Amino acid sequence: MHGYPNYDVVAARDTAHCDAGGSSDIPRELESRLLAGRAAILVRSNAHASGIHGIAFAVAGLAMPSLANFMATHCRGIVSATLDAESALRLGLSLGARPIDRGIGRGFLVSVEAACCDGTGISAADRALTLRTIGAPGVSAPDLVTPGHIMPMLVRPVAGNDAPLPDIAHMIVERLQDGRRFRSAAWCDILDEEGCAASSGHCLALAERNGLPVIRWTSSGLVFPLGPTSGTVRSAASGEHAA
Repeated sequence: MHGYPNYDVVAARDTAHCDAGGSSDIPRELESRLLAGRAAILVRSNAHASGIHGIAFAVAGLAMPSLANFMATHCRGIVSATLDAESALRLGLSLGARPIDRGIGRGFLVSVEAACCDGTGISAADRALTLRTIGAPGVSAPDLVTPGHIMPMLVRPVAGNDAPLPDIAHMIVERLQDGRRFRSAAWCDILDEEGCAASSGHCLALAERNGLPVIRWTSSGLVFPLGPTSGTVRSAASGEHAA
């Protein structure tokens, strides 16, 4: 047991607030973890059309092979990275040739690989290299080739409670102290043992087993863990273990 709080019983008194456009209220311990290239779990407390209740995410520009391996092995979804429209345009990346619109607000771009990758691209080390390349402050179009083994996703500014979880992860990365330097989140959907979208309970159990902090997206905004034993901090926003 790693002692991260059970959010069903955490006292509401341990909260603080900031608006979506304000300064970061990310707890220092969590921020330090993310800036060390480690992962966190982001779960949704309200229902969502996509059925996706949780993702694992980290700072793409700091991704290591252990992160890519954790996502592929324990989360089981597609390993991806977020890009805003400006970055996608600068890198010359477009939406897939025949994009599918299922009404869940996700727009995957063409798959990519780091141009400097000399392996097959699918190993944890190669995928981590591609994630770091996508998230590098000075990345440019020649640094990436297509097709590849990482699926970048186009994100939009978070607006409303139904925002896709990758958009929220991207927002969290931008709120870090080095957010202006790291503008991409590595992320992966969490699936259960049957290969279906995992429940919130499954996501929390995964976090507990691996010592990962959990961030909740609620109708009131983001709820962050303060630390291993000390409750939560709420950031109102509208409109080395395995990793």
